[in-house]
Amino acid sequence: MKTKIALGCDAVGYDLKEELKKYLKEEKNAEIVLDINPTIEKASGSPAETTTIMCEAIQKDQCRLGLLICGTGIGFCHMANCFWGIRAANVSDCYSAERARKSADAQILCLGARVLAPEAAKKVLDAWYDEPFSWTRESSVKNKKFFQEIENRQLEKPDFISWGMGYE
Repeated sequence: MKTKIALGCDAVGYDLKEELKKYLKEEKNAEIVLDINPTIEKASGSPAETTTIMCEAIQKDQCRLGLLICGTGIGFCHMANCFWGIRAANVSDCYSAERARKSADAQILCLGARVLAPEAAKKVLDAWYDEPFSWTRESSVKNKKFFQEIENRQLEKPDFISWGMGYE
């Protein structure tokens, strides 16, 4: 079964997003279910709107993973982590990317087009994409439950959430 993933970017991240989109399709056998910014003109729009579309696609279970690319990845990551149930990670190295998914179950990878060359970005993407959350690691499961408790106190769960967001 193909992994469903959504892609988003700003104008700075557009070229890298296009390169990684091709890589995901051809090398990783991914199903791109949503390309929020299919043209450079669309990528010049609102990063907040792009982030909202991405996070709601994950919340509605249209996909389980997302990739957001801007200059550094920081802005998209900050915005995405404001959404209930979303765990986004801004990383620039393979080990952090692997741990973001394996230990923290980050659904969204945020990359910086001004930070990573395309080949390095592919390696970071591989490390994140290929490492699912480890339900056998007791400390990771305990931390995930703790994060859910914090979210439930701080953020309102939208009515349209259609899956457990990886908590259950």
